[in-house]
Amino acid sequence: GGGHRDWMVRAVSPEDDCGSVDIDEVATRVDKDDEGRRGKESFFLEGLTKLLLSRCEDEKKLGSSIPMLRTRHIASRIFPIMSREPPSIGVTGSRSRLCNIYPSYLPPEPILPAPQTALADRVCLVLDLDETLIRSTFENGHVSLDEMDGVISLQLGSFLHRVGIRKRPGLDAFLEQVALWYEVVVFTASLKVYASPVLDFIDPKGLIHHRLYREHCAIVNGAYVKDLRRLGRPLGRIIMVDNSPTCYALQPSNAVPVASYMGEDSDTTLSTLLPLLEVAKDLSDVRYARIGPKRMKTGECA
Repeated sequence: GGGHRDWMVRAVSPEDDCGSVDIDEVATRVDKDDEGRRGKESFFLEGLTKLLLSRCEDEKKLGSSIPMLRTRHIASRIFPIMSREPPSIGVTGSRSRLCNIYPSYLPPEPILPAPQTALADRVCLVLDLDETLIRSTFENGHVSLDEMDGVISLQLGSFLHRVGIRKRPGLDAFLEQVALWYEVVVFTASLKVYASPVLDFIDPKGLIHHRLYREHCAIVNGAYVKDLRRLGRPLGRIIMVDNSPTCYALQPSNAVPVASYMGEDSDTTLSTLLPLLEVAKDLSDVRYARIGPKRMKTGECA
């Protein structure tokens, strides 16, 4: 019933950004030991599938083709990136239906202002922050911040914390380039009190046009999800770059998944993304593009 759906999905209140804050809850970071994360993803996927099925007109047929409790099987259907097998290029059958069923609640007013005139015709590029653009480390007795690209001070209640920021290799050049092609939005599930000073550090030139935080997310079974319908832009004109399948679960067709950045100097993700994004900026509907490594060179899409 309606009460069940209200329990499962809700907007994050701005008050969630205030008051007593646990230091471990300020930023969304990936743990190198991912056993706990896998359990949370299974719980999330089960709830998400129930949510999506509630909107399907042919619920019985879809439900019989996707076992509700076999969450590992569901994960491989919804998110190929989470499967050990190579993802299929074609999107068919039950997975196709799941990818195109909207959640059963209506979003509130757009959380972005109307685009500036100079940006009105551009595709909207939504970038995650933690583990996508940067890696952050909170200083403690066991962690040194000497080799970080920068250190910010974060006031949480009566405590002052030092946070080391490591930029993903090529970040500066990446932001310079995409700011010429796209309307650039950083959408993070981290708290504003943490993310805002981090963004001030990595973007001193103001290349990022908009910033969105945890308060702008929806919650599905306790997981923060970025509902792109709330941006006030056509879904066919939004690309989302994120390391977390949970965050783009409501619109997986808009996502460009990337590996989590853990601080490696050898990482080439951002420079590899640029040829893809150069092609995608001119597409009329980014959701139906399949751009492979070979096609990036020629600019062909299928």
